[in-house]
Amino acid sequence: MSALLLACAQAHAADLAFCLPDGAQIKIEPRGKSPAGALEYRHRKQDLQIEPGLRKELSKADEAFVLSRWPFTFEAAPAFAVVTRTASRSQNTEGYCGAGHEDHILLVSIDKDVVRLRDKVLVQSCLESISLVSDRGDSPREALSSSIYPEVARFQISTPPDFEISDKRVIIKNNKLVIEDVEQAP
Repeated sequence: MSALLLACAQAHAADLAFCLPDGAQIKIEPRGKSPAGALEYRHRKQDLQIEPGLRKELSKADEAFVLSRWPFTFEAAPAFAVVTRTASRSQNTEGYCGAGHEDHILLVSIDKDVVRLRDKVLVQSCLESISLVSDRGDSPREALSSSIYPEVARFQISTPPDFEISDKRVIIKNNKLVIEDVEQAP
């Protein structure tokens, strides 16, 4: 598959589509209660396997969208970043963070006919008191800016104890997603 994936649509709740330069489209969509994948090209369809870890992440997401503006190559496979938003689930049954969210950036690659979750990182959490900062609320669509490989995203967060705003970025280091201060960037 071409290393030049282009995001052609954004979607919700595990319904994602990506266009390839040759006109083919990769779709991850719900079939029953679990997402399935397909490669569609000129009215032909080839099923793709969705790796179990990615299937689990997409199945529990209330919202999922492609963050990557531009595809990149990860371990010789086309790759892209996906953001998922899930409801907070606390061990406390008293309702702590009952209306809150947990937002992750997922590193996803397509290796032959398998769509794989390579890594994930938490960028906003009610349970961990990590808040994305945006003029338009806490929506990851508004607060996260896509970047060019090896950087994946830039954003601002507010965390306890002082809740000062700090500039962060997500970068791929040693095949993992890592959050670091923008000031630490070379």
